[in-house]
Amino acid sequence: MHSKRMNNLLSGVSLNTDTEPWKSWPHHNVSLGHGIVGTMYQLENYSPTLVWDEGDWTFILPNSLSSTELQAARAMVSYMNVRLLPPSPGVASVQNGVHGSYSSASFMQGKYIIRVSMAGANETNEAVGVLRMAVDWKSDRA
Repeated sequence: MHSKRMNNLLSGVSLNTDTEPWKSWPHHNVSLGHGIVGTMYQLENYSPTLVWDEGDWTFILPNSLSSTELQAARAMVSYMNVRLLPPSPGVASVQNGVHGSYSSASFMQGKYIIRVSMAGANETNEAVGVLRMAVDWKSDRA
């Protein structure tokens, strides 16, 4: 399900899609609420990475080591249960680091790729914040 999109998403991670497709890496399902199920991949030499799809969007949370990442993912799913993202291919990523979290969303708008991002100290706020910006971007230009 995620193979092609995932291979295109992770720059800097050497992937040999012929010998090591995503679906063969150790993984398990994670319930994110509202009927959405994510897949937690254990990438070789990397931290666990949570991935799920909704419509034409792919969501990826690398370094999903704690309940904080799952809380952010569940908050994103809850937000999307109420609001619709732009109906075009998109990718959203949330990364938590030593100095706070960074969230971004990129999506197609006509012939342009729109990227919105947000950084701060609260991973869940930033995760939902970039989705809110994407929804607002769509609404402002609809």
